[in-house]
Amino acid sequence: AGKAVATFTRARELCERLGEPPEYLQVMFWLATASVVRGELPQALEAISGLPSAAEARGNQPALLNGIRGQAMILMFMGRIGDARDTLQRALEVFGASQESDRIAARVAGQDAGVSMLVLMAWVLWILGHPDEAVLRMEAALERADAVQHAHTHAYAWYYAAVLHALRGEPVIAQGY
Repeated sequence: AGKAVATFTRARELCERLGEPPEYLQVMFWLATASVVRGELPQALEAISGLPSAAEARGNQPALLNGIRGQAMILMFMGRIGDARDTLQRALEVFGASQESDRIAARVAGQDAGVSMLVLMAWVLWILGHPDEAVLRMEAALERADAVQHAHTHAYAWYYAAVLHALRGEPVIAQGY
């Protein structure tokens, strides 16, 4: 992951020198992702911090969806749970107002943005002490995963569901996922 961070950092520098070409939004997203994989959460948050506003300025709805949900995930991993909840609420509002073509295009990040937002919100609600609401959000995520029929999205949702149910002391349900 160190080489990936170095490569994306160099790509970011080149994009900034070139006047932020269209690739810049993807470079910002993947630099943040590589930093998350390395456990460098403050660096990841910095890398993705400008993505939502840059995406909005360019009218790039898929990048906006991925930027906001990326921020929320990083905030959750950093333990900034209230900020993560607020960011996820915004992400879900933006997702709800998006056209299906933009929702599909956002899968360039690896999985369906709506499913990702819902599973993250489920974990955030669990952490905040709302287990029943967490299960409802997870059920909504799993329903959307079934509806979109995207293999990596299913795997992603099942992972988050398995962890949530393990935390709830429901090993049989967790093992099923």
